[in-house]
Amino acid sequence: MATKDTSKRRPNNIKKSISRKNAKFTRPRGDQKKLKKPLIKTEPEPKKVADPNMSFDFGILYKMQHPYKGTDYERLYQDGRREYISQCENFAQKFKKSKGGDFTWLQKVLQSGTFSDKVTALVMLVQEGAFYALKWLQGLLKIASKNSRRESQMAVDALKDAFLDYILEDRKLKSFKQHSFQELKKSPQAAAKAFYEDSIRSMYIEYVRLLELKSRDPLEFLKTAMLDSMKTLLVKKPEQEEFLLKSITNKLGDPEKKIGHYAIKCLIDVLKTHPSMAVIVMKEVKQIIFRPKIPIRAQFFCLHLITLMCARIENPDFLKSCAEINFTLFRLTVKNALVNSKLMSSILK
Repeated sequence: MATKDTSKRRPNNIKKSISRKNAKFTRPRGDQKKLKKPLIKTEPEPKKVADPNMSFDFGILYKMQHPYKGTDYERLYQDGRREYISQCENFAQKFKKSKGGDFTWLQKVLQSGTFSDKVTALVMLVQEGAFYALKWLQGLLKIASKNSRRESQMAVDALKDAFLDYILEDRKLKSFKQHSFQELKKSPQAAAKAFYEDSIRSMYIEYVRLLELKSRDPLEFLKTAMLDSMKTLLVKKPEQEEFLLKSITNKLGDPEKKIGHYAIKCLIDVLKTHPSMAVIVMKEVKQIIFRPKIPIRAQFFCLHLITLMCARIENPDFLKSCAEINFTLFRLTVKNALVNSKLMSSILK
């Protein structure tokens, strides 16, 4: 009978020592210490503060700054603002009674709607009462000033339509101080109308300056959109026409070739409606074409515009001014050794 070889077996005491060596030491359950989780301090989320421009509270109009402090007009301005706010509150109450469902919907959209819905709601309120629209125009201007191109463009277009269709008149707006002091003293209603016109004038100045600022955007389509808005405003309304004309003319020197061409098109469209502005346009072009360190491309665009204007306008004084500009530019081109340039060939045509 074969016997098992037990010489290779490990003794039991060796197995126990190995198992003890590899075993993990654990505390008895009663002695285990509970590890405390580290406390992570989390700051509470800031509460969303409702935009005062997106509500029917007209008290924000009291915060509007004005340049009449310390003058005789200050008290009348304060009286006019107080009367205007009172009329706005009466308008809101009547609107709520006559159109309760629309009022509730507008209130909800202004507080928690998307930017697109807010723009639509603000435009609807402007349409309901243009005289009471200062607060809504402030809301649209705030959206138009945003960095988001899509949201800003929606508000810019809405403001353009609002100013053209409901707000601006076919005359230049007056500041509060340009109104007769004696007329303003007659009644709070007269002061309220003057306050409204003064505020509209300030907001419109802010709007056209915003258009000019956004026309410097690197995106070509946005520059074109801003130029188109400025041209439309210049053609249809006289308010801020000097600033708008200067802003469009300055785009002749834009680094983008297409923008220079589009600026020429805009100016020609303006002259089709207002040919009497040709002298003013020529004055602006003259300042650009002889500006120090002006790029040759900008001079070329200016010269091209002058050629198109001369073909349309037969005023002798205007044609004489064009000839003087061409001659002066010819001498500068020869002096700078640019005889064989494209600019010179345009001058000699």
